[in-house]
Amino acid sequence: MSSFVLQTTNQSLAHRLWRYATASRDGTFFYPEGICEEAVEVAPCTDKVGPCLVLFSGCKLAPAELNTWIYAGASSNAAVVRAYWLGASPGKACSREDLVAQLRAAGPPPDGGALRLQCAPRSLEGWLADQLGPAFNLQPVKPTWVLNVVCMAADGGEDEDGQQQREQREHRRRPRILYSLQPASSLYNYSPVKDKRIPDQLSKAAGKLAEALQACGLQLTSGVAVDLGAAPGGWTHVLAQHARRVIAVDPAPLDPRALACPAVTHLACKAEDAVDAIKGMVGEAGVDLLVSDVNRHPSQVIGMMRPLLPLLHPGAAVILTLKFHGKSAGREAEFERRLADELGPEFGGVRLLWLLANTQHEQTCVAWKAAAPPAGAAANGVAAGL
Repeated sequence: MSSFVLQTTNQSLAHRLWRYATASRDGTFFYPEGICEEAVEVAPCTDKVGPCLVLFSGCKLAPAELNTWIYAGASSNAAVVRAYWLGASPGKACSREDLVAQLRAAGPPPDGGALRLQCAPRSLEGWLADQLGPAFNLQPVKPTWVLNVVCMAADGGEDEDGQQQREQREHRRRPRILYSLQPASSLYNYSPVKDKRIPDQLSKAAGKLAEALQACGLQLTSGVAVDLGAAPGGWTHVLAQHARRVIAVDPAPLDPRALACPAVTHLACKAEDAVDAIKGMVGEAGVDLLVSDVNRHPSQVIGMMRPLLPLLHPGAAVILTLKFHGKSAGREAEFERRLADELGPEFGGVRLLWLLANTQHEQTCVAWKAAAPPAGAAANGVAAGL
């Protein structure tokens, strides 16, 4: 099994990648199977400040499979700027000088091919190039080989507490620099964010729903979805690309592109006035998924959704964005309890996810009716009936 490091555009995104890795043990499907056995944020760091690096160990994927996963997700592709593939047995150095000594002793790649240095921090690349000298054919463009080098940060304090901090303390006992020579075919090539949006998306908010569906393992193939507070139609447009039927509820008008799909029905009214119409459309089968991205404080959102909750069949899912006044980090336990109380005993598995697509002031709530996901969802990452 191999190791690799992902580098993000900011520390908040690195923190969320780490959180996803820990949550995957509890049935979150953001990562592909076999991504890692352990993930640690490179220390010292908090959820806001740090080197923006996450070390993944025990990976069963090949480099090409990892790159394919990054490219395939709009959120992951926008967040990850570099992937440092370290392989099964990375080299270990205790200092920069030790690193140079080991690389000189090993010599350049056996075929003398062009070598690209990919280092974290990037400032190390210029220094390392000067130290290696002309014996190494250094070429950043069209290389044959890539030398991945990751500094695992300096020592930090010992006064932390909690899972993240315990993992960081253990992480700091490991060698300070990891490195590995890899074929250039393993290189992940970052491209501008503007090229990474969901095709034809109506708004940036569309990425939140796409990521939430992926993280929950939901595949909309034949189900009925209701989008509350749908205008201007970004989430409706995402749902319409997959669901059999989408009912958009909002007194405001929707973007014509959201209404262009025959699967979409727009009810230009409030939730309480839409109940009878939705009942007439779905019958006894009920609704499979209820989503909402309204601009309301978390304390107000459930009240808006409450008239529609009885329409959900057992095993149906609820996905809604929570928009906080102030930062959202550190408030998960409090609001998970509050939302569980407001949704009532019919709903279980209430959890908050800090999506890569969420802002600093948002988190996404996911809940299942009838206390658990439908049969097979935990094993297959697919909600039955959706």
